Amino acid sequence: WSPGGLDDQRLLLVGTRMEEFQSGLWKLVPEAAKVVQVDIDPFEIGRNIRPDVAIAGDAQLVLAQLAEVVPAVEQRPSTAEYVRFKDQFEKRVDEECAAGDGPLKTKQVVHALNDTFGEFGS
Repeated sequence: WSPGGLDDQRLLLVGTRMEEFQSGLWKLVPEAAKVVQVDIDPFEIGRNIRPDVAIAGDAQLVLAQLAEVVPAVEQRPSTAEYVRFKDQFEKRVDEECAAGDGPLKTKQVVHALNDTFGEFGS
């Protein structure tokens, strides 16, 4: 995930299949990105996006181990950049999930359910 192309070289996927709804029809995955995918279920790794590195394991344990060996990031994008990217993404999702003349899509149903019940059913 990269707001404004700040870092399109690495992508860490943790516990996600990166299906079309999660990835914005795979438009949010930079073509040149090196992908690392972590999932407890080896069957899910590479299901929709072929990772350069596949790690089968518990997310909490794997992330703790990675934190021990991966160098700290020197500079991070500002919170405002992340918020701007999130707002743009949510607007695009709203537009893509608007009712249309064609067949009903899964992402439209999920979007309507989130609007009705809250993102996590709260």
